[in-house]
Amino acid sequence: MRISLIISILTIATLISCDKDDDNITGKVTFYTNAQAVLNCGSFDVEIYIDNSLIGTIEEPYLPLDETPKCNSNSSKTLLVIEKPEGDYEFTARLTCSETLKYMGDFKVKKDSCSLVYIDLTYNK
Repeated sequence: MRISLIISILTIATLISCDKDDDNITGKVTFYTNAQAVLNCGSFDVEIYIDNSLIGTIEEPYLPLDETPKCNSNSSKTLLVIEKPEGDYEFTARLTCSETLKYMGDFKVKKDSCSLVYIDLTYNK
């Protein structure tokens, strides 16, 4: 009986002392691009996929080349801001005007930080 009581107290003490914040180690990621129009494509959106799941859409995929968004920005028509657990990720950006036009890249999420992901849709000769 006494051993059962001691084991119960130790179990409760262990559960109470566990740090529950470990489950919430996240950071923000801001996706943006410079693409306004792509040759033979017309108007389009840029869909962002992680692990083959659509996570959001940039509806007006154009920021001037000399403009960089702030990491504290909110999602808008020109930016997609998400929150993800800490880790390394790969993504695909797909232009909605074509089944074949896409951009693939990767990014890293660190706890309580923000990463800017620039999707360069310019085509060099």
